[in-house]
Amino acid sequence: MRQDPELASDMAPPAPPCFSSRDQWLAWVESAAMTGRGNERPLILKPGQPVRFNTEIDFCADCSKQHRSKMIAENRCDPIALRPRTKALVPG
Repeated sequence: MRQDPELASDMAPPAPPCFSSRDQWLAWVESAAMTGRGNERPLILKPGQPVRFNTEIDFCADCSKQHRSKMIAENRCDPIALRPRTKALVPG
């Protein structure tokens, strides 16, 4: 089974805050589907399992130092933005 850029784009979650638009994010996702390195592909393709979007994908790999600095200053740098967030349980 191959990475399909159109399917990856259709399955993509909301853009991480460092992307300027949904279109910019989808262009990155489609490019990653075509050129990803090893496990750095947007789709998880396992025989006998449904296709899933890879929420562990390193979308920061292509980030420049200048963009990273700007996103940090704007509080928009979030390397784990795609990963599920869990709430801490407070005993009591």
